[in-house]
Amino acid sequence: MPREYGGRDLGHLSRFLAIEEASRACGAIGGALQSAILGTAMVQFYGSQMQKQRWLPHFVDGSRAISICVTEPGSGSHVLGMQTTARQEGDEYVLNGTKCWIDNSHIANVHGVIARTGEGSSGLSAFLIEADRDGVRPGKANDNTGLRGFNISEVIFEECRISASNLIGEIGMGLEIVHQSITNYGKPNLTAVALGVHQAIFDATLKYASQRSMYGKPLTELESARLKIGDIYSRLKLAQQSAYWAMYLLDHQNQADEEIILAKLTGVENAFTSAKAAMDLYAARGTSREMRVERFLRDLLMVFPPAGTSDVHRKRLSEIAMGRYVPSVRAERQVEMERGVT
Repeated sequence: MPREYGGRDLGHLSRFLAIEEASRACGAIGGALQSAILGTAMVQFYGSQMQKQRWLPHFVDGSRAISICVTEPGSGSHVLGMQTTARQEGDEYVLNGTKCWIDNSHIANVHGVIARTGEGSSGLSAFLIEADRDGVRPGKANDNTGLRGFNISEVIFEECRISASNLIGEIGMGLEIVHQSITNYGKPNLTAVALGVHQAIFDATLKYASQRSMYGKPLTELESARLKIGDIYSRLKLAQQSAYWAMYLLDHQNQADEEIILAKLTGVENAFTSAKAAMDLYAARGTSREMRVERFLRDLLMVFPPAGTSDVHRKRLSEIAMGRYVPSVRAERQVEMERGVT
């Protein structure tokens, strides 16, 4: 965040490391932090000067929090399938619809909302909506498998009336804002959560194997256990290198779609594989809530879907491999043209 708003003006890699380190201690805290940063990016890059001055200093000092409301019951990665509407009435907009799987839904002071203002890829727009405004309410909090200290639920809009000054950017820029936020912030942030949990898996497993005796000696002296530890370590280091390289490129050339997609896919998949390997070492003890390893496994399940599932990322990588990948908004517009939608 720029210094003029109270930030330190560092960069993507520093942001990544902060989320990773928080997640190493607790995946849920890392999840809450990454989500707040994701919403902040909408205001930082697309907000008006008035919106930036009003909100960014509070986001930086932690006195206010923001959510990002994109996902709906009938549309996740298919952003253009969303049904939440924002109809214009004079100098106001009236929003109706339901967003689901919204991070920080109950604690956010303001929501960054994507809603449909027209047809096609140019029919999405972004708005800042205060959480205490009439017509806004959170739904029932999700009973999550993992990241259980992390607030996730629906956010519901019912004839919610806002001023036109709450528009982020311009009408029709919603798709661009979503893609910029998800690609440069959502995917890396979640990769950082996975990497922090991955490091915690290695730390806890090595400590356990060093203290747990079997056949009269520590597990670390057994060949089968040492192989698993070596596998966990190798996956962890490869995930780190992939993620840090992507952030370095993003800091220096402002575009690293391929590297970011690869880091998210392999980082989450490898972390989950390491969690399963750790469970094998812990055996029955690993299923006990007294052991952190079962929580690592559950937490990682929550990192797969957001910002694109593993299958979505494999699809994108196949497009890159075949020379068919078109970044962000252009890709969505191309799909619509093929379907005959303008």
